[in-house]
Amino acid sequence: MAAYPEMVANRGHWNTKLIEATKGQFVGKGGAEGLFAGAFRDGRTVVVKCQDGSHRATPFAIVAMLTHLGWLKEGEAEALAEFRESPLKNLHGEQVGTIRVRFP
Repeated sequence: MAAYPEMVANRGHWNTKLIEATKGQFVGKGGAEGLFAGAFRDGRTVVVKCQDGSHRATPFAIVAMLTHLGWLKEGEAEALAEFRESPLKNLHGEQVGTIRVRFP
């Protein structure tokens, strides 16, 4: 997974970008029903389960969690900046909200 991140989820996919940003130190994969699990080579792990079964919020939750915990090195969080927040649009392309993660 670390050596060929594009084989995990194809070029441009957020999983691939996460593996590339951490230079293979973190690998993870999404599964059915909104589940994502990932780990660093040193054993630190994260798991996210989106209750609605969708993966729409998963990249934002994972990047926010890794940033909040201080587990991303300098430059890695910046490389994943596109996953800090994203406009949520309806079928007409109108913005109706924003996907973002906040910690108390």
